[in-house]
Amino acid sequence: MVILMIIIFCFSHQQAEGSNEKSLPIANGILSIHENITNTSYDGEERVEKLNIINHVVRKLAHFTEYAILAISVAFFLWTWNFKDLRLILLSIIITSIYAVTDEVHQLFIPGRSGEIKDVLIDSLGGIAGALLFYLFTRFFAAIHPKDKNVSTSK
Repeated sequence: MVILMIIIFCFSHQQAEGSNEKSLPIANGILSIHENITNTSYDGEERVEKLNIINHVVRKLAHFTEYAILAISVAFFLWTWNFKDLRLILLSIIITSIYAVTDEVHQLFIPGRSGEIKDVLIDSLGGIAGALLFYLFTRFFAAIHPKDKNVSTSK
C-alpha cells in the first residue's frame, strides 16, 4: 500500500512534458493498431489530433487503474485487520480518495502540471471500483470455501 503511494507520488512529481512522453508511445501503438485494422492512415495535423485524444484517454485510464490497485491494497490491509463488509469498502474508498486529493494538491507545485477536480473524481472512481472488486472477490472466495461448521476440532 505504501509502496503504491510512493509510486503514484513519483509519477505525479514528473513535469508535464516527461509524463506526457511516457504515455505517448502507448497512444501511438493504439493508433497504429487502429490504422492497421481499419486500413486507414492519418498524417500531419490529423494524426497529432488523434494521438492527443488517445493519449488523454490512456492517461485517464492510468489514473483510474492505479487508484483501483491502490484501493485493493488498502482493502487488503484493512481486511487483515479484520475490517469487513461496508466498513472495509467505505474506509478503502475514503483513504484512496483522500490520497487522490493530496496527489492533485501535490501536482499544483510541479511545473506544467495542475491539480484537477476531475482527476480526483476519476481517481476516486478507480478507488470505488478497486474496493468493490476486492469485496466481491472476498465474498466469492468465502462462497466457494465456506467454513465447515459441522467439523469438530476437539477429540
